Amino acid sequence: MPTAINRVIDYMEQTYSANIQHRELSTIAGMTSSHFSFAFRKRTGHRPMDYLTDLRIGRAKQFLHTDGLNVKETAQRVGFADEYYFSRRFKQRVGVSPAAYVQIRKSAMKTISLTYTGQLLAVGLKPLGALRQHLANQTVDPLKTGIVDVGDFYHMNLASIASLAPDLIVTAQDVPQFEQYHKQLKRIAPVAVIPWDQYDVFGHLKHIAGIVDKEKEAEKWISTHFEQAEQAREAVMPYMGKEESVSLFRISGETIGLWGGREFGHVLYQTLGLKPPAAVAKLMDEQKSFNPLNLRPEEMKSFAGDLMFISVPEDPASLAYLERLMTEPAWQELQAVRNGNVCRISDTLWKFYEPRAITEQLKEAVNLIQSRQSS
Repeated sequence: MPTAINRVIDYMEQTYSANIQHRELSTIAGMTSSHFSFAFRKRTGHRPMDYLTDLRIGRAKQFLHTDGLNVKETAQRVGFADEYYFSRRFKQRVGVSPAAYVQIRKSAMKTISLTYTGQLLAVGLKPLGALRQHLANQTVDPLKTGIVDVGDFYHMNLASIASLAPDLIVTAQDVPQFEQYHKQLKRIAPVAVIPWDQYDVFGHLKHIAGIVDKEKEAEKWISTHFEQAEQAREAVMPYMGKEESVSLFRISGETIGLWGGREFGHVLYQTLGLKPPAAVAKLMDEQKSFNPLNLRPEEMKSFAGDLMFISVPEDPASLAYLERLMTEPAWQELQAVRNGNVCRISDTLWKFYEPRAITEQLKEAVNLIQSRQSS
């Protein structure tokens, strides 16, 4: 089956500009249409036609930037008969229109970050301005000199953003009142909208790098991270039982949130490959980005692992609730609590889902696990 899918991928790469149909690809694979779709997605993580679109857009970026083709020529070269449809699909995938992409790549790349500050810093590009929440990120703090505070999620300082005369504004649709701000931001500079929920930390990094001409830097960071991840997995192996499960809860205000394999849980489940409890694994299979699932104290038992990680903001309400929770039978009856297998992580570090933060999260996770006795 992998050979059949590889054969289809090779065909796509060679003939991406042709009028390729799903039925044609399933025939090349020698599978029924539904079986082919399932096998292709399992192998690549994408539906066949989405994979083809991404391939075409990748080639289009090259033609626009390196070969200097105009939008119409580029659309035709990569298999889009309609340049306007091509422009819409390009913006969906890249975050900016083809024309804005060309303009940005030619500029000195003065950026404003409304979501992806850590990602820009990871590829060596310091933004002119960023939101206050991201400047509070402890991995950003050593580098924030010269980055202007342009407000917070709820109150952006549009005048400050405009005064910086950026070439590009990078954001995601998770920013509150996005539509209202988006219209005003577009008057200042091209706005790259990279969907937060659609991509993981690596996807965010690759998309931003593709816009700001930092692909090599992104690939270098990702390669280094995977090397660090392999070393970290080997480092924790002696301290984790083969069948031991791990869960992660964030206690904020009077809310107990269960996290899966994304954001807070990325390092534990994706990087270290630790085993989630069966109920958490089921949720992750059904909905990869279910985070967070809010629970009552008595529901924690169904999702608690042999080892529990908890994250608690350092505000009075959250800390007071944690103290009360720890006196409740529902907490005291948890196996991890009874066995002393509860690890407290730094909320100010783990709430950031970006390259430099997950590097530090990985170090903290390894240190906490190694502080246990060998299993």
